[in-house]
Amino acid sequence: MKNKITKILVINIIFFNLILGNSISAFAAGLSDITYSYSPKIIHITNDYNLKNYLSSVSKGSLNVADYAKSHYFLEYKKSIDITKVSIAIEILGHVYPDKIARYIPFGLGKVITKHTSIIDIGEKSVDSNRWIWDSIAAVIGSSFSVNSSNIRSLNIYTIPQNTTEQHVDQIIKDLKNKDLRLNRDIMIKVQKDIDNGTIDPMLLKMMEK
Repeated sequence: MKNKITKILVINIIFFNLILGNSISAFAAGLSDITYSYSPKIIHITNDYNLKNYLSSVSKGSLNVADYAKSHYFLEYKKSIDITKVSIAIEILGHVYPDKIARYIPFGLGKVITKHTSIIDIGEKSVDSNRWIWDSIAAVIGSSFSVNSSNIRSLNIYTIPQNTTEQHVDQIIKDLKNKDLRLNRDIMIKVQKDIDNGTIDPMLLKMMEK
């Protein structure tokens, strides 16, 4: 009798776990479950459970959200929003996971612009006074991946000799001089040093890993 009861309990536990597992999969957020809205030169993304659920469960999630938002902005206004996909992705992460970005932001602005807000307003530089921050971080992250995109395996691939960190940042700025971006060299050096030292938060790099 005791063995029979034990067997029934085991079967019930397995059955419950199967149902729970299927329910979690069924309710995993997709791109279309995230709430977006648009106004001229600005993308608005609701910072809620669906967004965080998607970012935590999908590889390159913030880039996917950025791409989706840019595409639908184009459909809405018949022109592209003048913000790079990586910059949008970085800003999304900066608001959902502020601890991953705040250390790079100067002048005590970190806690202000990375605090949790119900709506993430991502605007072109003409309407968003903080665009230069996200663009500066994105310039370094994006450069790291464009150089190593064919064989990304670990954080060590991004490292360069320490004494060339500033020269590397200067080269990124030079390469982007025709992009009409306002970049902050100090922010870029902080990000690059973390990449060089292997101390950058892995999410900031793995969000773009192939």
